[in-house]
Amino acid sequence: MKHFVIILLTLFSAVTASAYDFMAGDIAYNINSDGNTVTVTYTKYGNNYPGTTDLTIPEKVFYINQQYTVTAIGDYAFYECASLTSLNVASSVVTIGDYAAFGCEKLSSLTLGAKLKTIGQYAFSETALASLELPLSVTSVGNYAFAGCSALANFYCGDGVQSIGRSAFMGCTALKSATLGLNVRSIGTGSFSKCTSLGVLNVNMPNPLTVDVSSDSFDGVDKSKCLLFVPLGTSDAYRAAAVWQEFEHINDVTDGYRLSMAFESNPMLRTGLARLDVGLDNIDDVSAVKCDIVLPQGMKVTTGSDGYDVILNEERRGRDHAVTVNCTATNTYTILVSSPSGKNLKGNSGIVFSIGLSTADMPLGYHNIYARNASAAKPSSELLYLNESVLLVNISRAHLLGDANGDGIVDVSDYVVTANKLIGKRVTEFYNDAADVNHNGNIDLGDLVGITQRAIGRITPEVIIQN
Repeated sequence: MKHFVIILLTLFSAVTASAYDFMAGDIAYNINSDGNTVTVTYTKYGNNYPGTTDLTIPEKVFYINQQYTVTAIGDYAFYECASLTSLNVASSVVTIGDYAAFGCEKLSSLTLGAKLKTIGQYAFSETALASLELPLSVTSVGNYAFAGCSALANFYCGDGVQSIGRSAFMGCTALKSATLGLNVRSIGTGSFSKCTSLGVLNVNMPNPLTVDVSSDSFDGVDKSKCLLFVPLGTSDAYRAAAVWQEFEHINDVTDGYRLSMAFESNPMLRTGLARLDVGLDNIDDVSAVKCDIVLPQGMKVTTGSDGYDVILNEERRGRDHAVTVNCTATNTYTILVSSPSGKNLKGNSGIVFSIGLSTADMPLGYHNIYARNASAAKPSSELLYLNESVLLVNISRAHLLGDANGDGIVDVSDYVVTANKLIGKRVTEFYNDAADVNHNGNIDLGDLVGITQRAIGRITPEVIIQN
């Protein structure tokens, strides 16, 4: 494989066969010095975990009757794993080490947990990621962390990110849209160099003078065409600031117009259905609204006989308003509400459209939904640029207490899967909160007794919500 970066010979001498402490669910772990947490590691160097395609890093693992919390993915953990296509990282993981998934050429899907803080250098360089969303918890992106991800089309970093390392996104030639959070203070040398397709750059930093940006951070970006969107009232400051002033199109978001989102789901519905309402709060009439809705990994827009399940609000709908929906990138849907005759949407604010969603394939916990690249049109055809909106949602499920395998009933199969989990055998479906019948925070023999009693009807199973 021709690498995008040159790996020094010292790298190879520094990595030897891993002396991991134990295996759980086909993943190798090292026990950390505190004795209660573990780090994901490799079983051998290079093309690690052969044959593995979809991988989920759990929050907890069991080994010899002890429960450990997974807090890190170590250096080289999945280095050049040739078959890996998706990686879901649990919320308990705080750090991802250097070269963690470097050169995983088929890795196209990445979900990061809500507590992740740091991403090491070269961590996901030369992968097939199509979109990237960094949780609000992430504070730093390492040097070359995503360099050479030639399929990456969209990137969003949350407001927690303070530094973007040297050449972090160098050579991401398919990158069309990037968003930087309000707390970014350092953009390294060549961070976005050779991002030749970058057409929209959203920056939320309120003062460009507080950002240490290198003169070549955006080398190769066509600054005559790339649209730079900045916070309201800051366009003059950006036009006067070094590096930023090189962008020919610098636009404030428009005052008085804001997108809003509301998420509704019923965790008692085990089918995992939900609804997202998207509204517009505005001071004047508009005739059209357009935005990109970016969903977390595993969440999908439901479909019916008429296509995507996106419904206009009849109370706001004009006589000839219609909605068009296109899936423009992985997990990204471009939605346009418009009127061919330029008629106004009724009222000055309120829900414009609702989206039917499926959450059945998502990991439980907190996730972000984004509305990006939003605009509205006045009847005069004046185009207004709107704020970027983010909505934190909680995905949960209803389970019967004792229903360890999540099939909706408590029976002998739940006893078997819990017993296997207890002795360290691999199980494909297991719900800790449902299996923890005695509520002591651990899976133990008491839970086996409780599951047995529930299976034979001595104790009526109760419904619990698992987050």
